[in-house]
Amino acid sequence: MHSRTRAWLVRKLHDATAAGPELAGVSLGLAEGGIPSLAPRYRAEAELARAAGADEGQIGQWIEVGRNRTGQARLTP
Repeated sequence: MHSRTRAWLVRKLHDATAAGPELAGVSLGLAEGGIPSLAPRYRAEAELARAAGADEGQIGQWIEVGRNRTGQARLTP
């Protein structure tokens, strides 16, 4: 990702820091159990949310939500 693009995204996410832990955690959970080819994208999303100031203490609970979403997606026909 281009450094100017990354900086712009971090600023935008910083403006919405309340959603930062959710974005970071769900993205990490999806990276663990989702489609392997999308894992780098999900990890990049989490990194951006963290760079924007996501509360590290809240990310863990959202990781489990991401894992659950991948599990539910596998069960859906």
